[in-house]
Amino acid sequence: MGMGVIIRLTMELSNVRITGGLDVTALKLSVMRLVNGLQQIQTQLRKGLYAPGGMLAGSEQQAPKKTARIDLSEDRFQDLMEAFAKQVEVNVRAAQAEKGRHGGGEES
Repeated sequence: MGMGVIIRLTMELSNVRITGGLDVTALKLSVMRLVNGLQQIQTQLRKGLYAPGGMLAGSEQQAPKKTARIDLSEDRFQDLMEAFAKQVEVNVRAAQAEKGRHGGGEES
């Protein structure tokens, strides 16, 4: 009975190691997606696409013509997105550092 327990324990530890490797792989993929998404947002912010009059901020090309207009002179979306992107960048760097501390640089 004692040998059976040891053999099962060895198999279970092997399963835990494999499952842990899957989690690291999923973490790597998630961090990579975060980095790519953040880079896309930062590119759009640099181009001013969210600023009043920017392509993504209610331009004539995007919206059908209406008789009423929305006043975007005090629109703060660009400013809020820039602050958000800065905070996300800090969080993504922390996630990358955490990934590195947990063997993120190794292939499973």
